Amino acid sequence: MRQGTYATFSGDLTYSGSGTPASDLSLTATLVSAQQTVGTEVSVDAAGAVTVNYPTTSYCGDVATAVQKYSNLTGTSSYNLKSFSLTQQTAFLNFVITFEDGTTTGTELSAVVSNNSAAICTANVTTTTESEKVVAKFVLPVAKGTTLSSANVKFGDKAAISFGASQTLDGKVYNVTKTQAAAAYTMAANAVAGDVGKLICTDGHIHTYNADAACTKSRVAKIIYIGTTGHATYSHGLALALTDEGQMTWGAAMTACNTTKNTNTPVTDATWQLPSKDQWNKMITEAGGYTALLAGFSGISGASNLQSTDYWSSTEHEDYPNYAWGYNFVYGYWNDVSKGYGANRVRACLAF
Repeated sequence: MRQGTYATFSGDLTYSGSGTPASDLSLTATLVSAQQTVGTEVSVDAAGAVTVNYPTTSYCGDVATAVQKYSNLTGTSSYNLKSFSLTQQTAFLNFVITFEDGTTTGTELSAVVSNNSAAICTANVTTTTESEKVVAKFVLPVAKGTTLSSANVKFGDKAAISFGASQTLDGKVYNVTKTQAAAAYTMAANAVAGDVGKLICTDGHIHTYNADAACTKSRVAKIIYIGTTGHATYSHGLALALTDEGQMTWGAAMTACNTTKNTNTPVTDATWQLPSKDQWNKMITEAGGYTALLAGFSGISGASNLQSTDYWSSTEHEDYPNYAWGYNFVYGYWNDVSKGYGANRVRACLAF
């Protein structure tokens, strides 16, 4: 019954059998809606037991309609007492799904509610606008005692939305308020200037900072630059790893970034590499200067800022083959450093 709504039912119970019934004879009372259709939505067996057939191919548009039509109230007493306390036998899943993935109002979507990998209801719903948001609202009546396990709702080919912890439903309304977030997209094909500052995970998808909790892949880099300059090593974008590889010689740095990292932490549609001098310069410029890039990883879960020290680039010195260039993040200039020097720090980048 709807919260805050009460009613009293009264009448005489008569016994049609022969003899005098025992005082502890079990009596069962069932109240169902007069709106239900006998034979399809409600059925009565030879013993008088009432069964409500909950909808499997349609939803109710609102809680009031669902409660009015699919409430199933039962109570048990004895012949001696003849009084009943009716208990709701229907649980109502009240879905309010907000779409943030570009779905427009008035869109008809095929919705499927599944429980423990099995579809329990399928129907078409139409989105509406509510408080300037696009939403889909519907109510699914199910039998009290139904156990939800890995339950989800799925609209067409959109990502399934999980709801509720594993639980056994009582006879009441359960509000399922969820959001259909914008799908993550791969960086190589779809990254745009507005994605600068977002994070890349190992499946090559772009995510909003620390949001998109549903993603099960590790965030590994922050996008520093997106463009179409046609440069050979950053034709579309550059992203800098969230953490350092450590301190090492130049040769070890090249192996750590160009080989080991691509083997141990591969990223779809991109390649790890030790940033070249040009790539470092581009990222520093795009970040707004070396001090901005230096501190640009604060607040990102699992990330660490660049250190105020020298970082290796992959660019060798033009005149001295035993030297390579390292950028000094203390004062903001380039140093030519012996490749055997083992104190420079190392951070990989993704070029795509």
